[in-house]
Amino acid sequence: MQHDVKSVIDKLIYLTKGNKAEWQYLDQYPTLADKSKTIIRTAFVPRGSFYINISNGYMVLYEAQYSNSIYLHMIAFPTIDAKDVQALNTYSECQEDILRLQNLVKKQFPNVDDFLDNILSDS
Repeated sequence: MQHDVKSVIDKLIYLTKGNKAEWQYLDQYPTLADKSKTIIRTAFVPRGSFYINISNGYMVLYEAQYSNSIYLHMIAFPTIDAKDVQALNTYSECQEDILRLQNLVKKQFPNVDDFLDNILSDS
């Protein structure tokens, strides 16, 4: 069964907005990071790559840099040992939607701008 990539991304956006999705940095799970790198065949950007555990599987949001361009990939792992693993989008497919998801995911983590805003607002 072929699934619509945009529908999957929209569902992840919905879950993330509703705080029903707990994302983690991809580099915190080296096995998953290595398997993802094997599929995409280029190194990931640690501050922009994440994963989420769903049921027994994982969905990976993988930020890769090619020359001067950044591409975002979604990779589905039914289980960590699954042989049937798939990158859900091509290089140019759904980049805006995945970027929306990535921005929501990044908001779940502390960042310098929020930290500095907090300092300045306490004066």
